[in-house]
Amino acid sequence: ALLVVVFTRSMVVVNSAGDVDSTGDLGAFFGSKSSYGVALEHQKPPGETAPMCADAEAVHVWALVRHGSRCPTKRRLQSIRRLEEKVGRSAAIGLCTEEDAGQLTPEGAVEMYNLGKRLRSRLPTLLQQHYSYGAYDIRSTHKPRALQSAHAFVTGLFEGTGNLGPYGMQAVAIEGEKSPLLYFHKTCPSYQRHKHILQQDPSSEVNIFERTRLVKVQARVAKRLKLLNLTMEGLHAAWTACQFGHPTLCASFSRDDAEMLEFYSDLNSYWLKGYGHPINYEMSMKLVGDLLGVMDRVRDNDSSRIASLRFAHAETLIPFLSYLGMYQDPQPLRASDSRQRIRMRVWDSSMLPFASNLQITIAKCPKRDELVVEAMHNEVAVPIPGCGNSSSLCTVSQFQHILSSKVLQHSYDDMCEVHAEKPNATSNPERDHESFDDTTRERILNEMIGNIVLGGFTLGLAFAISRIWSLWSPP
Repeated sequence: ALLVVVFTRSMVVVNSAGDVDSTGDLGAFFGSKSSYGVALEHQKPPGETAPMCADAEAVHVWALVRHGSRCPTKRRLQSIRRLEEKVGRSAAIGLCTEEDAGQLTPEGAVEMYNLGKRLRSRLPTLLQQHYSYGAYDIRSTHKPRALQSAHAFVTGLFEGTGNLGPYGMQAVAIEGEKSPLLYFHKTCPSYQRHKHILQQDPSSEVNIFERTRLVKVQARVAKRLKLLNLTMEGLHAAWTACQFGHPTLCASFSRDDAEMLEFYSDLNSYWLKGYGHPINYEMSMKLVGDLLGVMDRVRDNDSSRIASLRFAHAETLIPFLSYLGMYQDPQPLRASDSRQRIRMRVWDSSMLPFASNLQITIAKCPKRDELVVEAMHNEVAVPIPGCGNSSSLCTVSQFQHILSSKVLQHSYDDMCEVHAEKPNATSNPERDHESFDDTTRERILNEMIGNIVLGGFTLGLAFAISRIWSLWSPP
């Protein structure tokens, strides 16, 4: 079956009283699933920063960019299809099929293309240098949506500067990699284990919120859909469909519902990717090292490289922003937070829409001996916590000191290694059974053969059989 999902931002919604409100707009609550343009309309003021000095000369730009708008994942698309079959409401038009699951959309490609053009417009003197592999260090994760985003971005950045076709396109090298630099959330085993344990923990803030508050949203949406057996998975499917532009399913949500669903998403990102646990952001240490290396080269007067562009995912930007101390609330986000506190929070997923970006520009000021740093998040100047203020710029040496002071004493490999646990009375037999790898099994088999030869056929065979049974029989 071919599943098609609508991509339109006009929608019918329900007001807080439960009545249909054709003028309502849920876009303010789409959070990390917002398109770039919509999110900027709802972005909260970042705080005051000192203006860049007059006649500043940019010498390097380092940028971390999330991929552009994408289709829902395959799992979500399948959940939406199952929900549509139950409620009898399917989208009449659309662009995303299951074959497109998780891929960059045409809208997403345009977002990235325009972002590249605007970067060139913002730093025309620095970026007037023609492309060369040494001058522009461009890297991406191996995921197609990130690689496509990088290509769309550099198309806008270098358009008219190359010798290809009527529009002067430029051939550009983009290094796609699955490494701890940009894909650390998938290459750090201890984080993967930590995340799994937290997701299964009934006392986690996310699970408490789901049981105590989100269940009420579930009941209201089920009533509007006339679907009494709506599961929590079905609720998330309906909300995802709405976020990606499904008008009929959007009509099932009030603004209050949307606010609670957005906060649920923020709780998830806070505790699983952000400030909730140190490992969430400490595992971005190689990315921090990448930025420190760039500043070292600039301070050493190495002008051969002028731009370092990194293309990745929300799971890359959220930990890095947390490492820098940005968007940190005075108190952790909790499932029991009042509506007022929810609305006053700093940690808001609207800060990280599709195509979200952090740009760090290093510049020379005519009347200053030291290089200065300007941070821009989503193309708006933002303060760097602990570095500079509304009346003074952050210097490179200050910024390096802040980053270096946070770098852990142990390595990424040490932090991400899953250490073997000693068996105890509370160990999980199923987990312990599955922890044997092929090498371990082969070693034990060799030991068993030795037992048979050296210890006598009868006794050795009995021992071998018992060991084999413990390894291969289900617990």
